[in-house]
Amino acid sequence: MMSRYGGHAIMMQADGAVKASMLELPEDQSFENIMGNHAIQMDGFSYLSTYRSMPPFMGPYEKLPKGCVKIGELEHPFLEMFMQYDVEVTSSLYLAYTGYSNVFGLIMKTNIQELEWCMGKMESTYDLVLMIRVQGKSNEEIKVSMDKIITA
Repeated sequence: MMSRYGGHAIMMQADGAVKASMLELPEDQSFENIMGNHAIQMDGFSYLSTYRSMPPFMGPYEKLPKGCVKIGELEHPFLEMFMQYDVEVTSSLYLAYTGYSNVFGLIMKTNIQELEWCMGKMESTYDLVLMIRVQGKSNEEIKVSMDKIITA
């Protein structure tokens, strides 16, 4: 599973350390420019993950954006920090609509109560970890596919 906090590589700079995915972002960080020119292109779709690039529109969000649909829960080890023992957490997954008929996001919110014993009290946020743009399909084909995902 990809890190929602932007890659694991830390870049040391004179003004402090930052995640590699927060460096070298284009001057124009608009949604349209990032998805059109900086997303990974594949056959039939393109995607952008926070592991690779983390522009400001990818969160974090204190509240779940309007129009999102919960598509499931995932139990997984918490890998964002190295710890002596594996800690299992539960994350809720949401499908986010972007206002474009062919672009969708995956939002994740992890229940971090399982980490309080070692990390103290923290606030959990909604994190937009993945943007997907479908290419070469009609709006009707996309709608049918999305309905299958939501009702599964």
